[in-house]
Amino acid sequence: MEYSKLIESRQIVIALVLDDEDFLQQASTVLSDAGYYVLAVLNPEALYKQLLREMADILVIGLTDLQYLDVVGYLYHLKSMPVITMGPDDSPELEMDALACGANRHIRKPWSAEKILSNINAMVRSMSLKIDMTASNVSHPPLISKTDVWQLDSRKWHLISPAGQRLQITFCEFSLLKLLMDAGGQPVSRDYLIKQLFPEMHDTKRRDVHMLIYRFRKKVKEAFNRQLPIKNSHTNGYVFTEQGRLINN
Repeated sequence: MEYSKLIESRQIVIALVLDDEDFLQQASTVLSDAGYYVLAVLNPEALYKQLLREMADILVIGLTDLQYLDVVGYLYHLKSMPVITMGPDDSPELEMDALACGANRHIRKPWSAEKILSNINAMVRSMSLKIDMTASNVSHPPLISKTDVWQLDSRKWHLISPAGQRLQITFCEFSLLKLLMDAGGQPVSRDYLIKQLFPEMHDTKRRDVHMLIYRFRKKVKEAFNRQLPIKNSHTNGYVFTEQGRLINN
């Protein structure tokens, strides 16, 4: 099956989370040979750290620890990316739990790299996933019709300025903005942001959110030549001071 028309704009990025290092390498090779770009990690904590730097389009995660269902539910709540789960056995109960938490597809054992690939291909085909070619930072952002609000494109993981400029953003940047925009102009505490953005990283300090926002502000300033409207709040948190909305959700 030829999927070049779906991925010719740029490689679709697959985040692959499996705690079996040998199988992780095998599956990564098969997916890469099929034309996908793979972010391969061994656990959710490594996934969060990776997504601070890069974005992904589809998550494939092995449910070898039932706590990993929390990751599925978290991503479903954010509506940030589709998820394929993989059960450690052929349990229909686990499959129902995964789908109830927000998984789009579930693969029962026995696993194979080819089975993962066929499920990803089917998801790409059903979603007609077409993503404009961008680098992690857009050097010459295309313009769309002007609006009076900041927009988050949940399909492409783009931040769209009020002037219509587009910027590719990471998972954590997307999640941060959605949390602040959902607050409707009310301050959001650092502690709440840490809990929502880094649920598996219990030793995360407040400076992690501070550095994330600092780098994000700099990234937006360089791309758009305007300030990102995230302000420090006197309540020891942050507030998004302009209008914002989610699109393509």
